[in-house]
Amino acid sequence: MEDEGIPVIRLPLNGEVSGAMAYDEDLGGFLLVNSNEPSFRQNWGVAHEYAHLLKDRGKGAELEKLSRDDGSEGDGRERRQQSLAERFADRFATHFLLPESTVRRLAERYADLNNAWALMSLRRLFGVSYPALLYRFCELGYLRERDVAKWQQENLWRLERRLFGERGDHLDQPMRVSKVLWELVLEAARRSEISRSYAAEVLGISPTEVQDILYELGAIGVGGQS
Repeated sequence: MEDEGIPVIRLPLNGEVSGAMAYDEDLGGFLLVNSNEPSFRQNWGVAHEYAHLLKDRGKGAELEKLSRDDGSEGDGRERRQQSLAERFADRFATHFLLPESTVRRLAERYADLNNAWALMSLRRLFGVSYPALLYRFCELGYLRERDVAKWQQENLWRLERRLFGERGDHLDQPMRVSKVLWELVLEAARRSEISRSYAAEVLGISPTEVQDILYELGAIGVGGQS
């Protein structure tokens, strides 16, 4: 955005505000993002507010008018218009952060997208939330609606934090060890070919964490099977 001359200002805001857009004929536009939110929400906020900057910058809005709710016909019409604008901004953000050509190119690297490893890797690569990633994959035909419903019930966030650490939301945070080593060691521990204590030593975590990860991967299904 800033390469295109649109300043993005990150400030710690309260929990009710994710982002905002402002535009002036002389000064141009800028985007405001809540720096207290996780990085994927900040990414979404930038794309969402960029949509408003492109489409709604000339409309203007008064905060008291948007928050007023006295049930009048005029206010109802304003709320419907606001809802349409928000839906457009959400759809724009989805396509902006998950462009079809890039999604298809990266999806070809995986033999099966319907598994935890692939979803974790791609979520971090695109810097979006799991709901956004799952919706887009379903829209482009890589996942079925029942697969999306299944994954939405699983706690992929918790598993990702175990693999990347508590700061795992930061996209530049590497896995504690390589993904290949994780898979080989965890699979060997699952098959009881090595002890969980030895797996923990290799992966640099506690035996309890190994047990928890194995349980979650077993419940989720690494290969997409529960």
